[in-house]
Amino acid sequence: MEKPNKKKMSVKSALRSARVALDANNYTDALRWCQDALELESNNYHAYVFMGVAQMHLKNFKSSEQAFRDAIVLNPKAPLAHQVKLFFFPPPY
Repeated sequence: MEKPNKKKMSVKSALRSARVALDANNYTDALRWCQDALELESNNYHAYVFMGVAQMHLKNFKSSEQAFRDAIVLNPKAPLAHQVKLFFFPPPY
């Protein structure tokens, strides 16, 4: 998938492309799209959630957990990042 000119790209289109890449199991491209979205809007909750999913599939577990933590900091009331983080990174008991 060819990347558009970043000046013309919107956060929404970058996230849409990240989602398409995740659905196609193309996690490296998904990660790149998330990074592009974060360059445009550094506090985008969904970019961090998608980044966490991509990093998890790439077996970058520390980076994945950090992305979910960053998403939670940005939007503590949104359940998605909490649910995914707890499922894949349960607290030690």
